[in-house]
Amino acid sequence: ELGLDPLLIIAVIGVESGFNPFSQSVVGAQGLMQVMPRFHSDKLPEDAGSLPFFDPIINVQIGARILRESIARNGGLVPGLQQFGGALNDPEQRYASKVMTEADVWKLLLRNVRTPIEREGDLLAQLAACSIAQARVRELSEHLAGAGVDAVGDRAAADSGPLPGYQG
Repeated sequence: ELGLDPLLIIAVIGVESGFNPFSQSVVGAQGLMQVMPRFHSDKLPEDAGSLPFFDPIINVQIGARILRESIARNGGLVPGLQQFGGALNDPEQRYASKVMTEADVWKLLLRNVRTPIEREGDLLAQLAACSIAQARVRELSEHLAGAGVDAVGDRAAADSGPLPGYQG
């Protein structure tokens, strides 16, 4: 509906909140896409509940709209991501690189995941596929750890930067 790749939205969610719908930053950003209520309350639907930015559907709808506006306002995906992540002044564009790396990882993980997707690009089906892929990654990490292999499975390690060999 907004013309954004659903996996881009999923990647932003992964980077911003680690898929925790109740995530809140020290500066007040809330929910899956870490939307700032003090700047975006005007985008809430009239029937929003008492904690609307923690509602996953509302948060993703508003966050995706903000992301689309950032991309349009800044003339492209990378500068738009940088603005969305509050990192416009980063010449190395680390935020955009992190999001695009996360999207690439999900694309690789989802290649072999089969879900009942009726329409290509259906965000809810993509989220379901991501949940399945996350469970498979967790199982693989546990299996590798049990075999004595040091597998990276925590957000802190994943947040340390792009994957080795990532060419963007």
